Amino acid sequence: MRPWSLLMPWEGLSSFGGFVGALAGIVAWRYFVVDEGHWRWRRRERPHPILPYADLVLSVFPLGWVFGRAGCSTVHDHPGARATADTLLAVAYPLRPGDGAVIHVGFIQLIYGHDPRFDLGFLEFLFTIVLAACFALTWRRKLTVGTYVIAAALAYAPVRFAMDFLRIPESEGGDTRYLGLTPAQFGCIGLFLYGLAMIAYVRTLRARGVDLEKSVLSPSNPAQGEATATV
Repeated sequence: MRPWSLLMPWEGLSSFGGFVGALAGIVAWRYFVVDEGHWRWRRRERPHPILPYADLVLSVFPLGWVFGRAGCSTVHDHPGARATADTLLAVAYPLRPGDGAVIHVGFIQLIYGHDPRFDLGFLEFLFTIVLAACFALTWRRKLTVGTYVIAAALAYAPVRFAMDFLRIPESEGGDTRYLGLTPAQFGCIGLFLYGLAMIAYVRTLRARGVDLEKSVLSPSNPAQGEATATV
């Protein structure tokens, strides 16, 4: 048991390690810029707003996420807990190298083994299809800045939290559990709370009359720039 590993994104946090890396990158971009031609970092005169850009990225990110998890589903590199053979979404993993029937289709090797398990990559692939479709239906609508950030956090956190109960047990070499939860599940709790906090934050900005879209397109307004400095 190493509880401090919860603070180490590279140890057992799965996708959340990538989220932490992306967060670190965007925070650095908020305060610093690289001079073209010199490749030297310098501090921005005024912190750049993050939320409008994050919202734009997240509006289309699930589409790329679909292809990423489609790859995981193809190679089945996220085996989960054992399931019964008649479970609808179970995948027939091989018990060991050489187990099961093998079919060759060109350079593709299909294996039908004798160890039915949940495929967490495939389950998340199904989720991303639904999320990407829902987001795509809103692309032509004018939504409040922050909507996609909030929706992604509140949608993904509970789904991922539930899916992690289907992870390989700790007794079989799976992630260490702390209070019965995986490190990623603690990340889900934090992500969900973040989504709730963002609802209150966006409402506060609207009540103050802050227009984040205009602050990005015309950052020359000092008063509005000051209002968005914490966004």
